[in-house]
Amino acid sequence: MKINKNVFLKLALLLCFFISIFSSSVHASTADWTYIDGPFTYKRGNGGAIIVDFDSSWGTDILPSHLGKNDYPVIEIGAHVFENYTGFKTLIIPDTVKIIGYGALSRCEQIETVYMGDSITERGMYAFEKCKSLKTVVLNNSVEEIGYSAFAGCVSLTSVSIPSSLKRIESYSFSGCTSLTNISIPDETTVGANAFYNTGIYNDINNWENDVLYISNHLIKAKTSISENYCIREGTKTIANYALEGCS
Repeated sequence: MKINKNVFLKLALLLCFFISIFSSSVHASTADWTYIDGPFTYKRGNGGAIIVDFDSSWGTDILPSHLGKNDYPVIEIGAHVFENYTGFKTLIIPDTVKIIGYGALSRCEQIETVYMGDSITERGMYAFEKCKSLKTVVLNNSVEEIGYSAFAGCVSLTSVSIPSSLKRIESYSFSGCTSLTNISIPDETTVGANAFYNTGIYNDINNWENDVLYISNHLIKAKTSISENYCIREGTKTIANYALEGCS
């Protein structure tokens, strides 16, 4: 039986079209697949595992460095995954983790100490917000930024170890940390608006010099009452965003 060449060509093209559609849909769906390992639900991506959910009934007190039968390294903690969880006290974030998502560990009221792994490059906004028992934070030597409101409202926080690698403290990062009375900021670091508002440092009038607050070599905030002839302190490296707002 002879088959018309034009008909054969059309059938072949149609078959290729359906194969491409099928392949694309399979690829898209597998990218969204989730997997379970104990209390952790994760996705696979970028060569590792991304934790997207957590069953708190298991009561774990550690963060895993690998998940699944193939030991995928945990590279990201997704948004809100551990929010309000009370099982952590001393939290060690594995060296495999690169990203802490938006609010990932916020309101974990039993956490007292956090040790950051050496690979973390990104901390989402509100990452540790209102961890009311948090006293000590040790940042790794590769961290470059503390995110917006990352530790806001951590009222027990007294000690933060900041490495020389830090380039940016975002707005409101430590706002409301009323027990934080001392911190050292590297010269090369820039500071966002109100990063230290309502901290122990901010609220202590003895830290204000002629109505101006400095931390290390950074001008953090000036009151609107400063003299119009005020001279910025010699050796000042940066001025925080909106530090001089309202000053004329």
